[in-house]
This record gives sequence, C-alpha cells and structure tokens, in this order.
Amino acid sequence: MEGKDPESEMEKAKQIERARKITLKELFPVFIEWHGSKQMANIVEFAIYSGFRKENILGLKIESIKFHDLTPTGEAELVIKGGRTEKFPLYPLAIEVLKRAIGNREKGYVFLNPHTNTRYYSILKTFDRAVRKTSLTVGGKKLRFHDLRHVFATWLHKSGVSLDIVRLLLGHRDRETTDRYVTYDPMHYRNVLNVIPKID
Repeated sequence: MEGKDPESEMEKAKQIERARKITLKELFPVFIEWHGSKQMANIVEFAIYSGFRKENILGLKIESIKFHDLTPTGEAELVIKGGRTEKFPLYPLAIEVLKRAIGNREKGYVFLNPHTNTRYYSILKTFDRAVRKTSLTVGGKKLRFHDLRHVFATWLHKSGVSLDIVRLLLGHRDRETTDRYVTYDPMHYRNVLNVIPKID
C-alpha cells in the first residue's frame, strides 16, 4: 500500500459504506418532503438519474440540452471540473424530469427558484432540512447531496455497466476516481461464478 494516503483510503471506505446503504425506497421520503416544492424534487430526481454534479445541475441551461426527435433521449453539454466542456447522454427518466422542469420555456436555466424566478445558487440548507425531517441516514450519517452521484455510479455498475463507461458518464479523467464512487458487494456478483466449467 506504499504511496497511498491512509486518510483518503479511510474516506473511500466510508463513501463505499454510504453508497451501499442507499436505496430508492429510502430516497422517496425526500420527494414527499418536497411535495410543495416541485423544482427541488425535480433537482433531486434529476441528480439520481443523471449523476451530474450539483453545480452542473443548478447551472444547467435549456440551450445546452438537445432532445432527440426519434427517441426519448437527449444530451447535455456541460463545463466540468478542470474547465473542460463535454457532452453527456441523457436517458428517458432524466429527460422526463427535464421536460417537467422546463415546461414550455425555450431558454434560461432549467431549474428555476419559484420564489425568485432565477436559478438556484445553493440548495444545501433546503436539502439538509428535508433529510433531517425525514430522518434519512446513510450508514449512520445524514444523506449528503453528493451521495446521489455515488448512488448513480453504484446502481449502473451493479446493473452490469463497466467501470470504464461509468467513468465517462461521471466525467472522470481516470479510473481511480471512479473506483471511489462505486460500491463493491461480492455477493451481488456471485452469479458470474456459474461460468466456471465443471471438471470432468
């Protein structure tokens, strides 16, 4: 383990434990809490379905989204960490949330604060308040907004998506970063053992 920071390894273990515990059933109370604030519920749901960083979600503009005509999919152009601009695919559930949030508008920010009619700059207090009210904990600690990105990565990987594809969808430069986002549960992959041939 030479050259590895013990503190970062410990943090990685904590993140893995947090992601392992989150289920959609646990996240549902957060949506219930925000029943009166549809845009906040949209933001959380879109975070789960896209894996985008919070700042990319809050700063997302209608003009940077392309909806495909023949399929219920699309893509979004984002400026990600390091100042790089990249296109990311969007699948039907994420598209559904975007269309709900946008309505019949043609430009501007996707997620508008209904009180100011401008973009959200911070949602942490509102998110934390909803999490506290619903007593939503993950691995003994309250759910953080960034945990939704870890959930996105873990769910994809558990569904059979390779880590190299997950890396691209998260916008990571290297696999090492992606490895920190994904929870590994050996029991989930036990079916692959069926490929081992019987010795005759």
